Parts: sequence; structure tokens; C-alpha cells
Amino acid sequence: MRTFPLAESLVDASEVDTTVTEHAEREALLAEAIRPLAAELRLVDLNCLARHILGHETGNIADLIESSCELYFKDGTISYAGTATIDLNWSGDQSVCFHLNFQNNGVTVMFELFLLPLKSAVDVKFIAFDRLERDVLDNSQRFRDALEDAVLSGQS
Repeated sequence: MRTFPLAESLVDASEVDTTVTEHAEREALLAEAIRPLAAELRLVDLNCLARHILGHETGNIADLIESSCELYFKDGTISYAGTATIDLNWSGDQSVCFHLNFQNNGVTVMFELFLLPLKSAVDVKFIAFDRLERDVLDNSQRFRDALEDAVLSGQS
């Protein structure tokens, strides 16, 4: 199977697993796990959210992300990466994008969470393991286990 690089990194290349099919599967797993967080964030008034994003109020956005995670994820497993964008256009379509980090049990993921009026999407930018296994399926299982461990009981 051919592999493609998905992200450049400051970490050693041996720590990065970049197999495309496994990446897509992991992205789907993350999207499913993050669904309750997306629903919670969608409850925030869009005007307030726009003010925070356009005003570069990173502290307020980080607090918003953290408080939205409290019911669904263990403390510190999901964090705001310091960047967000909002797209408001004349056609009435809007979208919000939060750059987030997931870190648990030796698995680190940098991703974007897109909030649209009726749905959400996840775009994984980078996945790293503190210990990369030779078998990509083993790495995917570690990713799955890290996600399951991060989700508070009763929320999966």
C-alpha cells in the first residue's frame, strides 16, 4: 500500500503514521466522538461567537471550548489550538472552524472542527503516536482506545 505524507512535523518521522486509508478511518472515528461537542457549541449564539472570533478573543474561545467539553470528554483531552475562523456571507450560509487538539494516552491529533447550520465536519491535519507500531492497524486500535478512554462514561 502506498502512503502519502499528511503533515510535516517537528517530531521524528518514525513517530508519524500517515497511511491514507487508516487516516480516513481515524478521521471518521474522531468525527463520531466529537459530535456531542459540536452540538454543544452550536448552541452558542452565532453573533457572540462571531465577536469572539473576529475580535481574536482566544481566551474566551478557549473557555468556551473547555466548558463545552466538560460533559463529554475527560479534562484536558480536547483543547483549543488558538485559531478559529468564521465565514459569514450574503447568501446566508455560515460556517465556523475551530482548530483543536486531542491528546490522550500517547496519541496526539491536530484537527479542525467545522460547524455548519445543520451538521459538523472534522478535518484531521496531523496524528502522532508517542510510540509508533509497525502495523498501522495496531496504531488505529491505539487511536480508537485513546478516543474511547477520553469520552466520559455514558456519552459514547
